[in-house]
Amino acid sequence: MVGLGDLTENLNAIPASRWTDRIGEGLGQLAREVDGKSLPTPDVIEWFAEWSKDSWGEQRGLKLLTAHRSKGLEFDDVVIMDGGWERPSRNEDQDAPRRLFYVAMTRARRNLIVMSNDNHEYLPTASPSVVTRHVVPDLATVPGPRRFFQSPEMKMVDLSFAGRQGDRHIVHEAIAEAQVGAQVRLSRVGDRWQIEDVRGRALGRMSKAFAPPIGTKFVTGEIAAIIHWRKEDADERFYHLLKRANWEVVVPELVFEEVKGT
Repeated sequence: MVGLGDLTENLNAIPASRWTDRIGEGLGQLAREVDGKSLPTPDVIEWFAEWSKDSWGEQRGLKLLTAHRSKGLEFDDVVIMDGGWERPSRNEDQDAPRRLFYVAMTRARRNLIVMSNDNHEYLPTASPSVVTRHVVPDLATVPGPRRFFQSPEMKMVDLSFAGRQGDRHIVHEAIAEAQVGAQVRLSRVGDRWQIEDVRGRALGRMSKAFAPPIGTKFVTGEIAAIIHWRKEDADERFYHLLKRANWEVVVPELVFEEVKGT
């Protein structure tokens, strides 16, 4: 059993960040629902899973997400960017993009805006709802080279890297001292990219699927989240490589800059 006092104490022990602020909101709502009663730990975990799903759909400023991730959610106002909707992904049928576009459109409760660089594949070309504007961007007013932002995603990180290292490996000490928002570096080590703190200590490693945007160089990065991972969360095929039952994983947010002439 776990009470609100225990949860609050654990939350206060974590360095403040945008994530702890949101969890604090959830604790406040949970406190109103349980009225001071203790709950079994699995029930608390399930409650937070449902709450996080519902709260993600709340209108909180601007959210940028893919149509796939928007499934099941609704927003007051939705703007659909031009993203090559007519092209199906690998192993998809020809109607898959149209279905996905329908999903994106039906997320809007109040206003829906669809942006396109040309005549849209799924929208009428002649309609009073279509507003045409011809814009010539003045690139001279854009300061500096173009930048590319890599949002934090767990799939882009080697989740088992720290778990494969012995207890004396520097990565565990570095992660223990790391805080959300701290600056990180990206270094090429062999055929993979390594996440390092400002002292050059390894914090983790990017996954095999990760690659910087073509024609760019790494500029800056910060720790977006530090998550707890367990041996049972990993693929059973790699259990024999793991040296720890529990460990932490650093998930970074990275910024790259276009290199002229590449």
